[in-house]
Amino acid sequence: MKFITFFTFIFIQSIVFSQNSDCFYEESNNIVVIEAEDMDTDGLWDVKNNITGFSGSGYLEWGNGSYFNTPGTGKFSVNIKINNTGLYKFQWRTKVGAGTSSTDENDSWLRFPDADNFFGQDGSSIIYPTGSGKTPNPEGAGSAGWFKVYSNGTTNWTWSTLVSDNDGHEVFVRFDSPGIYTMEISARSEFHLLDRIVLSKSTVSNPTNLSIQEATCSTTLSVTDIENAKKFKVFPNPVTSSSKISLNGIQPDSYKVTIMDIVGKQVSNKLNLTFKNDIEELEIGYLKSGLYFLTLSSVNNSYSAKLLVK
Repeated sequence: MKFITFFTFIFIQSIVFSQNSDCFYEESNNIVVIEAEDMDTDGLWDVKNNITGFSGSGYLEWGNGSYFNTPGTGKFSVNIKINNTGLYKFQWRTKVGAGTSSTDENDSWLRFPDADNFFGQDGSSIIYPTGSGKTPNPEGAGSAGWFKVYSNGTTNWTWSTLVSDNDGHEVFVRFDSPGIYTMEISARSEFHLLDRIVLSKSTVSNPTNLSIQEATCSTTLSVTDIENAKKFKVFPNPVTSSSKISLNGIQPDSYKVTIMDIVGKQVSNKLNLTFKNDIEELEIGYLKSGLYFLTLSSVNNSYSAKLLVK
C-alpha cells in the first residue's frame, strides 16, 4: 500500500505538466473561444501559418487524405468546461485549403458525445446527426453521431458553419448541467483548414469578433484539489478477483471518470458519473493486469487522481 500511496502522490504532483489532452477550455460569461492551433491533436493535424488571414498564431490543416464516409480518422478530443448551462451556438472559422471550388476541401466531422443535445437548426426545422438515435437526420454523409460540418459560398476564411447538404442548418449544442464536456473533431476533406472555434449563447453580442480573448486551457491543481485527491479512495486496490471497484470520499457532484494506462494512453472514460451517497461502483473487468491511473474531473472539484493496480 505504501507503493500505491507513493505513486499516487507523484502523479498528483506531476499531472499539471503532462497529459495536455486532459486540460479544459473554460466557458466564461456564456462564451468559450478556442484557437484551433492550440488544440492538442496528438500530432495528427499540422499546425501551419503560411496562408494569411488567420487569427492567433496559425491554424490546423489536415493533409492525409479524404474520409468522406468514415468519420473517426484523425480524431482528437477537446475538453470544455461549461459553467453556465443552456443552449450554445457552435461556429468555426475555416477555409478551403486547396483548389478554387468553394464546395471542395470545405468540411470536417464534428461530434459532442456527452452533450445533452446536439443538433442543426434552420428556422423551425431541426435535424440530428445520423446514428444519434434521433430523427430526422441531415442530407448527405454521417454516422455514429457525427455531423459533417461545411462552409458555403467562398474559398476565403469564413464563419459559415452548416450541416445538411443543400439545406444548410446552423449547429447548436445544449448543456443541462455544469461540467466538463467533450468536443470531438475528425478529418473529412483533405486540406480543410481550422482557425478558430466559438461556442456562445444568444445573449453574447458579436461572438465571432476576433478580438475576443481565447479561453485558457487549464490543468492547474489548487491546494484544495490536491486535498480532495487525498480523500478520494478506490477499493479494493490492488484489484484481485473482483470485476468492480468502489469509489468514495468524493463530495456529491457529477464527474467525468477516465482510466489511463501507465504510459498515459486512455483506455476508458465514463461521463457524468454522479456521486450522491458518497460511494459509486465502477466496472473494470475488461482491464488487463497492470498499472492504471484513474482520474476524475468536475466543475466543483477540478481534478483528482489515483493509481489503480490490477
